[in-house]
Amino acid sequence: MQGAHTLSFNDVSLGICFEGNFEVEEMGEAQKNAGLSLCRELLDKYPEAQIFYHKDFNNTACPGKSFPYKEFNRLNSEEQAKEEEYENFKIAFSRFEEEKRLSPPARLGTEGI
Repeated sequence: MQGAHTLSFNDVSLGICFEGNFEVEEMGEAQKNAGLSLCRELLDKYPEAQIFYHKDFNNTACPGKSFPYKEFNRLNSEEQAKEEEYENFKIAFSRFEEEKRLSPPARLGTEGI
């Protein structure tokens, strides 16, 4: 089912609603922790995804100046670090496979017996 959270992006994104007016109030710990947990789960399920905010796509202050951006932005950084680590692993493994292919097989010698 398509949502109606961000005009022109509803068919290519997931919208998460946080209850409150974060222009004038702080988000409670329970809601913040639940939101972070949900976002982690979604980023694990959709590794190419990133976290954006309503204001990134529309002329609005939403989610507000008191929204815990730092903690949610950190999730993007964690996902980027995982992706870079995986890419580095693939490069290293590829080099290992190439070296193994080019190196002559080791021989157990009987010289000197």
